[in-house]
Amino acid sequence: MNDKILLDKDYAMVSYYAEKKLGSIIWKREPNSSEYKTAYLTLLNFASAGDMQYFLSDIRDQGATLPNERKWFEQELLPAVNRTGLKKAAVIYDGTFSKKYYINLIIAASKKFGLSIKVFENEDDAVSWLVTKSEEREKREKVI
Repeated sequence: MNDKILLDKDYAMVSYYAEKKLGSIIWKREPNSSEYKTAYLTLLNFASAGDMQYFLSDIRDQGATLPNERKWFEQELLPAVNRTGLKKAAVIYDGTFSKKYYINLIIAASKKFGLSIKVFENEDDAVSWLVTKSEEREKREKVI
């Protein structure tokens, strides 16, 4: 298997799963601004050079995201991600109000780039939505 760990620090694990064309960030603790950007830029740099189509972010242990990081995500990262051809993104979170607010702002900002983002409570459901549905749709499109 061609799975790759792109970054493994005390704040996040950034991975790529070649078979699923899936990039992943699993947050281990609340990152500072530099760590937040480093994790996303690590995955973005890999996506720009590869065939990543899906993204999964597990933010259950991420802690609060500050407004400056959210603005950076919306204004700089999303446009750059849009150029990579990423098709869908999934977020796993614990249901807290502050994270729901953050996710809703990101989802709203991503719509202008045509990026579909959906929220889940566990990894299995998130990966299933990202990969399985797309694979089934691609098979149907090839048949038609």
